[in-house]
Amino acid sequence: MKAILIILLLLISLSAAYAAEDDQVSLAVKDPKAMLRLFGDFQKTYSRHYSRSERRLRLQNFNSFVKNADELNRMDEDVQYGITFSADLTAAEANRLRGINQTALFQDTAESATSDDDDDDDDEDEDADEDEDTADLKIANDVRYGPIKDQSPCGSCWAFAGVGLLEGHAYLTTGHYVALSEQEVIDCTEGSGTNGGSLPAGLRQVRDQNHLATEADYPYQRNDGWCNARQHSNALPFRITAVNYIKGDNNLFSALQDAPVAVAMSFPSALNGYKSGVWSDRVGQCAGTPLNHGVVVVAYSFQYWKVRNSWGSNWGEQGYIRFSRRVNNLCRISDSVKTISLQKTSTVEVEE
Repeated sequence: MKAILIILLLLISLSAAYAAEDDQVSLAVKDPKAMLRLFGDFQKTYSRHYSRSERRLRLQNFNSFVKNADELNRMDEDVQYGITFSADLTAAEANRLRGINQTALFQDTAESATSDDDDDDDDEDEDADEDEDTADLKIANDVRYGPIKDQSPCGSCWAFAGVGLLEGHAYLTTGHYVALSEQEVIDCTEGSGTNGGSLPAGLRQVRDQNHLATEADYPYQRNDGWCNARQHSNALPFRITAVNYIKGDNNLFSALQDAPVAVAMSFPSALNGYKSGVWSDRVGQCAGTPLNHGVVVVAYSFQYWKVRNSWGSNWGEQGYIRFSRRVNNLCRISDSVKTISLQKTSTVEVEE
């Protein structure tokens, strides 16, 4: 009972905080002085330091961002929008954070895939009804993750999504969480890097190399480097035997019973300012947006999929976002789902 009360108080506190920020955003749109104060708070929060000439550009970007967040708040009552790390970025800088290589993606999705496209909606409803009574969040096979990671300012979401999938399987194998190296995947995957890449190509690289270091041994550098995998110990407690591609909400639901999954999905620009709520695309942003961002689906409830992003913990709901399950294949979340097949290795094999 005490735990439930604590959760309720936390939710009330968060709601109050978001409401206060909504008021700040709304006021800033109407009052230039309030906009300047909000911009100053943003600079302090995110440690932004500009030259005099750059400050003018960043303030213009910030002003547009705040006005857009205010408009979205009025159009979509289910989601709260506000100030995030990307509030001063240009459109090109913000788009860079979505780093799925489109050419590679088309080649990968041309492969044969397990699909539930022909299934009718009743099948999905039947799956969802299993947890409708409690509406509790169901974590994918009880995998626990560590702190949210931050890919900024690079287009390396593809590597973070792939590594997030591998971290989930490593947890299931060993019973504890270890942060694995995105930088190794970036450096060692041919044709991919911090300006974009292929999620399945990164997973296949780890499979073929049979090696992935810890993040502590091979830390994220926010740039491309030489492949130094063999200078570090292999932290994977398994061998990847196959990289699998599945499609459809029902198959996504089924896969989450076993482990988290990595997906390439449509991440529209409106989500730059996402703070909280269940995203159902009420403002029609997903249509026309390509599969441009790599993320990890880590849990689900009757109402939504819970997705782990790699934009830091100050974005979204402490780094996560909820996508509605009531809209089939929302933002194409189940168009390109990646899972792996694996074989556990012995301690000796892991140390090789």
